[in-house]
Amino acid sequence: MSTYVSIKGVDWLSKVTNVAGVAKILLGIIFIVLAFFVIFGLGKAPAQAIDLAAVKPKFNWTFFMTMAWVLQAVGGAESIGVYVKDIKGGNKAFVKTIILSTVIIGGIYVLGCIAIGLIVPAEVLQNNYSNGIFDVFATLAANFGISGVVSRFVGLIMLFCNIGSLVIWTAAPVKVFFSEIPDGIFGSWVAKTDEKGNPYNALIAQAFVVSVLLIIPALGVGSMDSFLQTLINMTASTALIPMLFFFVAYIVLRWKKDDMERDFRLGSRKAGMAIGVLLLCVFIFVFFMSTVPEPSLIAAQLNGTLEEGVTKPITTLLYNVGGLVAFLGFALVCWNRYEKKQAIEAKAVRE
Repeated sequence: MSTYVSIKGVDWLSKVTNVAGVAKILLGIIFIVLAFFVIFGLGKAPAQAIDLAAVKPKFNWTFFMTMAWVLQAVGGAESIGVYVKDIKGGNKAFVKTIILSTVIIGGIYVLGCIAIGLIVPAEVLQNNYSNGIFDVFATLAANFGISGVVSRFVGLIMLFCNIGSLVIWTAAPVKVFFSEIPDGIFGSWVAKTDEKGNPYNALIAQAFVVSVLLIIPALGVGSMDSFLQTLINMTASTALIPMLFFFVAYIVLRWKKDDMERDFRLGSRKAGMAIGVLLLCVFIFVFFMSTVPEPSLIAAQLNGTLEEGVTKPITTLLYNVGGLVAFLGFALVCWNRYEKKQAIEAKAVRE
């Protein structure tokens, strides 16, 4: 359905998703305000203790795995660089805006986590990927006697937001991808576009590939929550791959092309390279932790003691690594074939 809507056009959907997107932001802000009001205004006891022991992180495999989920929040930030010329003040204003936005969003994240901890018991949130957001709002609304109405309203808002996000992320990456790559890498059939600029053959191929990718992990799923956890891990880890290429490119440019003229420069050459290497190491570490399942779960599956309902970690590992190798390998083969074709054509022209 998402592919069909993407091919036919999403203009009609944008009006709905714009309203739903604003409503979603307001929902988050209202939740934070009301959660603090329930505890500090109505005098209700917090559902979870908010102290140093509670907020102190446990540096285990799960903690580092979920870091990929947090870093995924910046996914897409690299694409807004095309709007630098549209901002008054140029690159410096753009960088300041990005930093300010990050601080604000990070602050909302922190306040949201604290608000949830004040209202919702920990056992309600434990591995609750399918109904977590509804349980959270229902728990808050129960303090005002309107949990049923709020749950339905939140479900409606999430429906429109997620439909819009699904359609946008179905069409946008494909359109950007086939608008940037040179002609001839993937052939004329898959790159063919309609009058609206939509590569509809590529969208159909993408729908087939994604459907297969969803079916495979579903075969070994123990429950809907474990299935969603697997999908989140896969999405978070693969979303970091473009950032890894950006960091490598940045380090190389500061190393070999530091004298290149630019409007903004992050520190000296050594400082810029050091920051780039540090971020690259962090992303590689997080990527590894989110791709490879917890070793204790792998051992449990090998010993036959894996709990019922838990996704098989070996299957997840093979799926994550195998998918990356297969798709990156396919892209490398296509690129090498394109370069050979270009070399042959260039040689023919010279002769």
